[in-house]
Amino acid sequence: TKNQLFARATRNRFSALNSELTGTYTRTFAQARREWSVLGQYATNSGTSGYDFDQYKGSPVPLASGQATYRERSRNTAPSHEITAQTDFVQPFGEKQTLEIGLKSIWRRNSSVADIDTLFTAQAGEYARSARRATNFSYDQNVQATYATYSFGLGKKVRASLGGRVERTMLTAAFRTTDTGFSRSYLTPLPNGSAQYAFSEATSLRLAYSRRITRPNIYYLNPYVDPELTDSYELSYNTVIKTATLNAALSVRHTGNAIEQVRLPTDSLNVTAQTFANVAANTFYQFNIYASLKPSPKWDLSVGPDVQYLIRRSPALGANRRGFMAGLNLNTSYKLTKTFTLQGFLYGSLPEPTIQGTGAANLYYQFGAKKSFLKEKLDLTV
Repeated sequence: TKNQLFARATRNRFSALNSELTGTYTRTFAQARREWSVLGQYATNSGTSGYDFDQYKGSPVPLASGQATYRERSRNTAPSHEITAQTDFVQPFGEKQTLEIGLKSIWRRNSSVADIDTLFTAQAGEYARSARRATNFSYDQNVQATYATYSFGLGKKVRASLGGRVERTMLTAAFRTTDTGFSRSYLTPLPNGSAQYAFSEATSLRLAYSRRITRPNIYYLNPYVDPELTDSYELSYNTVIKTATLNAALSVRHTGNAIEQVRLPTDSLNVTAQTFANVAANTFYQFNIYASLKPSPKWDLSVGPDVQYLIRRSPALGANRRGFMAGLNLNTSYKLTKTFTLQGFLYGSLPEPTIQGTGAANLYYQFGAKKSFLKEKLDLTV
């Protein structure tokens, strides 16, 4: 029966054990700044989760456990593994030129095995396994990249760099409960470059361009989503005045195939389908300031206001959204004694226009204290 009144009492459970092993090797040479390095890393997460709920038909609030009309429980094992291998080589040419080249490969595997048991208390006395709702799948994401950057000087005040990166991504998923799956791969070139003019040792102006890739998240549950490609242009001004640092930047970011969360109508009355798809072209015009200063010898303060103007267009959805958003990031600490420090953090942002609505405003804040022991070799933070 549709629109039936019921209440649920839900108990969630979650546990995870993260472990990581990293090894590095660096070789230096007689020539200054010439260097070769190798890195290897293995990370794993043995995540488990689940839930139990009791449902009470016809009641607006949960009742005693024995009065539940329907019960359900689920147990999920979702381990993940990641292996990283990387090597980099730096070759200087004289005092002002440097070539950096590298190779990197990441192998990721996520798995999920979940079972769901149901119990209609009026019909049975024991839980029954729901085979059609079981999950057993694995998802592999393998990324190989090669990259290079050439840095050089033009006179005494100008430094510039030109670089690029080529990434190959391979995705594979296997759904064992339905004997289905998919695989795809793509090659992505990612250029970058920058130029910096030094007015003095403490003040500079920098112009930069880069293209970045954002791959679809596994939780999008849509294998046909393409990766986002974002072109970024930034002009920034940096200066240091005694104990204060100031950075001001103007930037433009454009994503022509942006991934958006969309809601679509279905054949069922009052039911919509929610998914992720490449349905928009987004442009962000941004101005932000970051300042770090010491109002007193014991007080550290950093603040970063940010203002953006957003344009989101989607011919597929017939949507054209524009609007401002702003945010503020603040960190501070005050050293009461040599071993005792008060700390504070604040972040807030205004609602952001989305392709089909408006996002929520955010406000996060945190206060704490840090105590150092054993000649500042051990810290306790609360």
